[in-house]
Amino acid sequence: MVYTIDAVSFGATLIAAWLLPSLPSAADGAALSLSSVAQGLRYLASQRLLGATLGLDFIAMSFGMPKAVFPALG
Repeated sequence: MVYTIDAVSFGATLIAAWLLPSLPSAADGAALSLSSVAQGLRYLASQRLLGATLGLDFIAMSFGMPKAVFPALG
């Protein structure tokens, strides 16, 4: 019974994803360059909450040694 419920919910998820509307292309977007990376870093410096979140995540992933994420290190 549990496998049937799982299969039905998985099928419903696939159908819902298939029914999503297509997104317009971003043809007018800027190409990736060093200036766009610098612009992103300037934005990160102006957003303290975003910088703190990324910093905390970096510390947790570097010093926490997530063995479930990196089984080769486990």
